[in-house]
Amino acid sequence: MVTVEFDSMGEAVRLALVAGEYVGGGLAVLLLDATDPRSDGYMAEWGVLTASVPAAAEWCRGRGNIAIDADAPAVLLEALEAAGTVRMADRSAASGMARYPLATVAGHALAVMASLPETLEEALGSTVVVEYESGDDGGAFEVGTAPAGSVELERLIAAARSEADALAAAGGWAAVRVGFGDAETIDCETGRTVYMAGAE
Repeated sequence: MVTVEFDSMGEAVRLALVAGEYVGGGLAVLLLDATDPRSDGYMAEWGVLTASVPAAAEWCRGRGNIAIDADAPAVLLEALEAAGTVRMADRSAASGMARYPLATVAGHALAVMASLPETLEEALGSTVVVEYESGDDGGAFEVGTAPAGSVELERLIAAARSEADALAAAGGWAAVRVGFGDAETIDCETGRTVYMAGAE
C-alpha cells in the first residue's frame, strides 16, 4: 500500500493512494484516510488527488502522468514530492477558471499502488466465503476474516475447503472465494476463487 504522511492544521494525517482509471483513460488516484486503524473513518474516502482535465489528456497518456486536482492541499503535494512518490512537472493545464498542476507518479509507487478492493483488503483483511449450489439449494456463507497473507487466512481457507468438499459431496458444486466484503458481495467476479469442489 502506498501511503503519505503530512501535518494538516496541527494533526498528523496518513493517506493511502489508490489507483484507478478515468473513463477516457489516464491514471486516477483516490485518497483514503489511513491515519488511525481504530477510528470509524479508517480507510474512508478522504478525497481525490487527480482530475480528468481535457487540456491535459495528451500529458496523462504517459505512464504515471497525472493532472492534480486544483483543490489538493499544498501541504499534501509537498509531502508527496518529499517522499518521492510524485514529481511535479512545473507545468499546468487550464480548464474553466482553474489551473491543474501536472505531475508524474514515481515508477516505484506505481508498481505497488493497488486498486480500491486490493487496498481495502490489505488494510482491513480478507474475507473467506464459501459459495455453493446443490440441487434446489444454494447460497454463500462467510468462514471468517483475517489479515491478507497471514497464517490465520490460510487456516480459514483450509477450513473453507473442507466445507466446500462436504457440500460438493452431497451433489452440486462449491467454491472458496477470498476478497474484501462479505457473503453478499464476494462472488466469482469480485473475489479470487482459490478452490473449487464438484462441477460448476
